[in-house]
Amino acid sequence: MTNSEESIFKYFRLELERLGWVVVAGQAARGSTDLPVVQARIGSSRGSTGAIKPDLIATRADALLVVEIKPGYSSSDVEKCSRLANSQPLQKSLISELADRNLWQLNLQGNPIAPNPFLTAIAYAGLPQQLNVSACFAMNNRTRIWHSKLPLSLKNITAISSLLLP
Repeated sequence: MTNSEESIFKYFRLELERLGWVVVAGQAARGSTDLPVVQARIGSSRGSTGAIKPDLIATRADALLVVEIKPGYSSSDVEKCSRLANSQPLQKSLISELADRNLWQLNLQGNPIAPNPFLTAIAYAGLPQQLNVSACFAMNNRTRIWHSKLPLSLKNITAISSLLLP
């Protein structure tokens, strides 16, 4: 079996669902998914210029996980996740769009609830790498088993580790 972006997307989606995550949105390569596409963008500009369209978005409890997927390690995906992880306006934009589509919870006043935690990640086939702000999931090519590395800043937070690891 090849490690196309579509197959990595499929395997990672199945793994997240096995771990109790609910996949709510995403954009698989070549549009080969039943999920709605959402984006994060700053400002009111039309179109996708400067927007981030995550490959996969999943929820579990109050956590939100935003994932970029490629067949192999991609530094551009790491940069995209870092932009999202470090930008409150981009996060707010993404959460608002999810809430507008009834894919995220609202509080009693009708405002989107802030995720706890808001996590970004990359997923690909190969060996996991240590990243600064995002989780890294890598699938072993031979066994099809996922391995992960959390950023050092998140490793001591038991609640996050238990959300991501079996």
